[in-house]
Amino acid sequence: GLYGQGIYFAEQSCKASQYAGKSQLHSMLIARVVLGDAYTTRQPMRGERRPPPRPAASGGRYDSVVANTGIPNRQRLGSQMHREFIIFKGDQAYPEFIVQFTV
Repeated sequence: GLYGQGIYFAEQSCKASQYAGKSQLHSMLIARVVLGDAYTTRQPMRGERRPPPRPAASGGRYDSVVANTGIPNRQRLGSQMHREFIIFKGDQAYPEFIVQFTV
């Protein structure tokens, strides 16, 4: 993914529906996501397998990555259009509902 090899979440359902495929029946998960100490990125982070390290004084790594709108990303529209949240450990998310809908 554009911001690493994590699990991606969005606050806008239209972003999630972009990945729903071409069938008429779509499914979407509504989940609670624990971001913890989040790193706000200013650029793509392709290939990363975990969040970046914290500053030396703090030590360790951030818990997640947040990609805000407006980040230049060299994609079709040129910049990040939807806010995305990326976690790298599955136990940071709790799926609560499955929403199914047709288009």
